[in-house]
Amino acid sequence: MVKKKTKKTDTTVEGGIVSASAIAAQVSRRNVRGKRGGLKDMPNMPLDVLFEIFCHLHPRDLLNLARTDKSFRSTLMSRNAAPLWKAARLNVEGLPDCPAHLSEPAYANLVFFVHCHNCLKSNIPTILWEFSARLCSGCKRILTVRGLLHDDMDVIRAMKKPIFEVHIRLHDSHRAGLFFLPELEDLKKTWNSLPSAAAKNVFVEERVAWVAQRRQFGQVCRAWAEKRAESRSNELQQIKRNRVETIVSKLRALGWGDELDRMLGPAYFPLSLHVHVRPAKRLTETAWRKISADMIQYMQEIKRNRLESERKYILQQRFRALCSIISDFYAEPPGMPEYECKPSIADFAMMPAFREIIDSTNDTVIDATTFLPLRDQLPMLIEQWQADVKEQLRRIVQTRAHGDIAIDPLDLATTVFECTGCTRTLQYPNIIKHSCLRSNTLYCYIDAEFSTVYEKALYNGITNECAWSTDGLRVSDAMSHFKRIVTLCGKDPISTTQQEMDALDVMLYRPIDLAEPHGPQRAYTWRAAIMDWHVLPCINNIPWTVVSHAQLKRIRESGSLDSSHDHIKFL
Repeated sequence: MVKKKTKKTDTTVEGGIVSASAIAAQVSRRNVRGKRGGLKDMPNMPLDVLFEIFCHLHPRDLLNLARTDKSFRSTLMSRNAAPLWKAARLNVEGLPDCPAHLSEPAYANLVFFVHCHNCLKSNIPTILWEFSARLCSGCKRILTVRGLLHDDMDVIRAMKKPIFEVHIRLHDSHRAGLFFLPELEDLKKTWNSLPSAAAKNVFVEERVAWVAQRRQFGQVCRAWAEKRAESRSNELQQIKRNRVETIVSKLRALGWGDELDRMLGPAYFPLSLHVHVRPAKRLTETAWRKISADMIQYMQEIKRNRLESERKYILQQRFRALCSIISDFYAEPPGMPEYECKPSIADFAMMPAFREIIDSTNDTVIDATTFLPLRDQLPMLIEQWQADVKEQLRRIVQTRAHGDIAIDPLDLATTVFECTGCTRTLQYPNIIKHSCLRSNTLYCYIDAEFSTVYEKALYNGITNECAWSTDGLRVSDAMSHFKRIVTLCGKDPISTTQQEMDALDVMLYRPIDLAEPHGPQRAYTWRAAIMDWHVLPCINNIPWTVVSHAQLKRIRESGSLDSSHDHIKFL
């Protein structure tokens, strides 16, 4: 086969570098959909052909055509073109006839073009039919007025007719008469220009008929617009239903029939909420290929959420059965010591012995009788839980331990915990009862969200309290202050326990106003003095002093120290 010759071009290469002009010459032209200027010869077509085309157009298209070319404009805007406009208007179902005070093009512009007639702002849906105007909210405030001025009323009274007979008045949301200023000005000018009483009488009668005609026109057009809007709404709803049905059929073909049958109603909720399902637009094969991957992913999410909801429901039924067992157990024996914190339903549910039962498969029958074998083990489980709570607290204070002292760090007088949620300071064992350590809000804040369906079912429907946790708990940073208080009381802060401090029967005092060291004083128990640190700006500079035995005796005898408070004003 003879090799085909390559067509030579004017591209030149100098030193192996192609010039910029050569590159520009080889750039392919941008693809343009359709053919430009395809209707450029339309004005030269025979008139009978053009008129036949015009009669089948929508009035909106006819007015757009008149705005594109001078020859079309001269043809379509002439009075002789009225039959063409009328034929185009008949293509719109139910559209009222053009009123006498408007031309056909003006009528088409009023009905089908959604721009403000004053400022040309787009997308203005509301038409003031009686005024034959479409106005935006700003222009409506400028060109309309509620009520009439004194001069306007003088003109109306001179006509000796009620105002609603000689001038159009609309009612807006404020129930006030709304008048169109341009028409009001024309009315006054015309009235003042009339030469005689007879002419004015004729004008009044014509004006009354004109107002009645405009009012009737407004009522008819408003009814047509409402019907048209309702029809369009129904059409869009049908398009949406067809789109949903098409997507459903596509998904069924992909094996999602069982999941679709579980959805609510013919609307296929929640599938119908997806962004690809909601548009009122016919679904083509090309469009489906673009969204199919997203729809499959959404169906997987719907199935995952459904299975999770079913699992949560089953788990919550089992949690309620556990609640009945725990409630009965707590109601029988005497209450625990006040300072102790009993495990809550959340704590029991998170224990391995109970979780293994509750977290079994959905087809396993679990009720209150299932937990009866564990009822006798509840005292032991409670003791284990309390021991675990103490161990968690010990791990927090382990970094602050001093040497190998054989004293439980939780018992030390200087061991003070601080809640990062409410900033409150507490000592053991009162820290166990602190509500923030069971706070659902705090738990969610720390973990962002519950990690398992088991926890979601427990905390979102069964109990407002989470399982006891040391998240959000730390050892207070004011250790130097605590040591100072214990030292002032004559004890070693490294080894002194809370019980030993309580046995001292000692109090300390400081100035109420730190700026006046010799002013009124306030006396504190040692515990209150320790807890007072977080409300003071400079804890290391507070002049604490131990209350003398004589002063302490007077305080005890006066009964000023209320059992609900651990400090008093001390002069």
